[in-house]
Amino acid sequence: MIRTRAHPRVAFTLIELLVVIAIIAVLIGILLPALGHSRQITKQLKCGAQLGQIASLVTQYGNDYKDLFPPHRSPKFNNQDAEWWWATLIYTNYQDRGLLTASQAAKDEHHKQLFRCPSVSNPRVDYGLKWSWSFTAHKVGYGYNAFWLGFSPYTMADAAGVDNWWAKRDGRDLRTRPTFQIANVVSPSRCLFTGETNPKPDGKWSSTLWFPYIQAANEGLNIRHFRTGNAVFVDGHYESLQDDQINDPVKFRSKWDPTLR
Repeated sequence: MIRTRAHPRVAFTLIELLVVIAIIAVLIGILLPALGHSRQITKQLKCGAQLGQIASLVTQYGNDYKDLFPPHRSPKFNNQDAEWWWATLIYTNYQDRGLLTASQAAKDEHHKQLFRCPSVSNPRVDYGLKWSWSFTAHKVGYGYNAFWLGFSPYTMADAAGVDNWWAKRDGRDLRTRPTFQIANVVSPSRCLFTGETNPKPDGKWSSTLWFPYIQAANEGLNIRHFRTGNAVFVDGHYESLQDDQINDPVKFRSKWDPTLR
């Protein structure tokens, strides 16, 4: 009778198990931040694409309104016409030539997706202010270079008042005007149209990027993605810019002022 040798039983020792667990933990620690970073990049790219779509809506608006940029708000915004501001103007014009009310637009899912940055979760804190997104002039989170491109309903007299203040600081005239034609932008690829914003310190007006107060009241580009913020230019392309690449009204005036090259 031939006896076969029994195979020894294979098993992990406690030390080996701990080593395997430690390796898995290290791999998870390496992969999770990478996955999180990848998700943030995806959100940043989606945000830029949305801003580009918004720029195309402005072009459509200009085709219908003498090549003009839209006003940043209705003349009666703070009274009976409080819903109408630049985003509702360009969106409803594109959708059905103004038959859609702003309240209805705010409930439209496509509208919400287009005007809400994917990185904005409710609530959030920017510059010490806690706020939540909504499709309103105060909480939308996408701002318009309204001082230069859509100064209306403010008048030339209002512009002159700002000019007097600015001359003391910059030494150059600040010649904005109530309306501005898209074709008159000297460098469409360099002139800011819209970008990411936050409500101002009083909790209002996230719908505007309001030169020349971009330093004093946090009215410039919101730095939301990896120390950068998305900005779309008049020609429709977008860039991710750092604070020191856009938020200085003296150094970077040519990126705001449509009359400069």
